[in-house]
Amino acid sequence: MSHECPAPGCTAPVPFHQLACRKDWYRLPRSLRNALNDAYHGAGQGSDEHTDAMRACLTWYRENA
Repeated sequence: MSHECPAPGCTAPVPFHQLACRKDWYRLPRSLRNALNDAYHGAGQGSDEHTDAMRACLTWYRENA
């Protein structure tokens, strides 16, 4: 199962357990990547912490197209 990369203009398929394609994942600032990974492995997928971290990443993509 997969979804489309959320970065503007990117249509790459991304495995369900990942946020973005490799290229766009590494465009994110390290602090956002770390926050998302920490939330995923700590509080867990679907937790408030994880949801907030995902929103921060998606906002960054919209603001840095």
